[in-house]
Amino acid sequence: MIKRRLYIQVIYQAEIDDSEFKYYAALASNLLTFHLPKLNVKKTRKILIEFADTKGAFFIFPQGQEESMYTVCETFQFADFFLLDYYGRMNFIIRKSVECLKKLFEKLHLATDIVIFGEQEIYRNNFRLDLELCGGLKINKRRTIKAVVNAEHFLKYTLLQIVFFTANNEEFNRVSLFKTSPSHVIYNQLLDSAKWLNDEVFRVANVSEEFAVEVRADGKCRMIYNPKMREVQDIQEEIKFLTEEFFVS
Repeated sequence: MIKRRLYIQVIYQAEIDDSEFKYYAALASNLLTFHLPKLNVKKTRKILIEFADTKGAFFIFPQGQEESMYTVCETFQFADFFLLDYYGRMNFIIRKSVECLKKLFEKLHLATDIVIFGEQEIYRNNFRLDLELCGGLKINKRRTIKAVVNAEHFLKYTLLQIVFFTANNEEFNRVSLFKTSPSHVIYNQLLDSAKWLNDEVFRVANVSEEFAVEVRADGKCRMIYNPKMREVQDIQEEIKFLTEEFFVS
């Protein structure tokens, strides 16, 4: 059986109207999704954790043993949450989410130690999340420079960068490309593949390869457009739609 990643989304009931909470919920969703190990599951792909400021709100839906998506609803003390600082809030929401996951895993007869491992990794990394995109670290032909496409998650956004290293794995340059909403669904549309064009130029491209960014190890970069059945302006509008800030001229 193939091990698969479970995508976890933390939300709150509609009557809770606080825009600040959604940022913590989004970061918690990403931390849980990418710190939990992949699992041997046949059908389940997504877990929705829904918090409500109501006593005895707990339930799991649906009741079947192998569903594509599960919702776990649980009581959440929002008044207590907003009295805390950043680290206190992150600890609060991760702890409550882990409790929900443990209950669901017990119902599905999955090992809860996987959840505990993911929780420990989150705390070990101090609520930081850096993901390697486009297949991870790549080295040029002369084996003198390495580069990796990196998604660094913050509370309200994700920063997409190319990080350059020497052959001895010492970082010497970091080039910012895009600032996006903290969603892997969004930034994976922007950056899908990466390769060295030569020993000096590293190239990243979107899924359709209609646009690419060529970046030199010294930080100089340029956009390349390859429109298919549309104009360059349409591609630029798509980039603007997907990003909050665009660092490549």
